[in-house]
Amino acid sequence: MGRGRRLMRMFGGVAILFGIGLVGNVLVAGRIHGSDPVRQGPRLLHPGDHGVGRIVPITTYVGLDGRSHSVAESDAAYTVFAMTSTSCPLSRKYLPTLVELAASAPQEVRFVLVNATPTDDPDAMREAASRFKKGVTYVHDRGGRLARAVGASTTTDVVVLDGRRT
Repeated sequence: MGRGRRLMRMFGGVAILFGIGLVGNVLVAGRIHGSDPVRQGPRLLHPGDHGVGRIVPITTYVGLDGRSHSVAESDAAYTVFAMTSTSCPLSRKYLPTLVELAASAPQEVRFVLVNATPTDDPDAMREAASRFKKGVTYVHDRGGRLARAVGASTTTDVVVLDGRRT
C-alpha cells in the first residue's frame, strides 16, 4: 500500500479538511483586510510622487574630513547621495557595492555618503569612509538636514541629482 493511502487511512478526511480550512482562512483574511494578493506584478510608480523633477534646495554640509560642501556644487554632472549607517545591517551589507560603484563611476559622477544616524560611532564612520577612493565625501548628518533636503527616508535610499539639483 502506498504511503499516501496509509496516511489517508490513518488521518482520513481530517487532513483534507485542515487543508481546505487553511486555504479558506488565507483567502478570507485577504478579503477582510483588503490586502493585495501574495503574488503580484510590478506596480508603475509615478515619478513626481517620488521627488523626480523636484529641485533640491541649496543645502550645505560638512564631510568627515572637515571640508564644507553644498548640493549646488556644479563640478559634477551628477551627484549620488547614498544614505548609509554603520549600525544598520542592510547598510553594512551594501557598503561593498557602493564602494564598487563609486570606484567604477565616470569622473563626472560624484558620490556623497550620508549617515543621518546620530548615534553612529565616529571611528566606525571613518573606517567605512576609508574604503572609498579619494573624492568620495562621507557626511555625518546628525540632524538629518541633508537627508531631508534630498528626500531620503531610510538608511538605504540613494538619490541622484543632476547639475540642476533635480
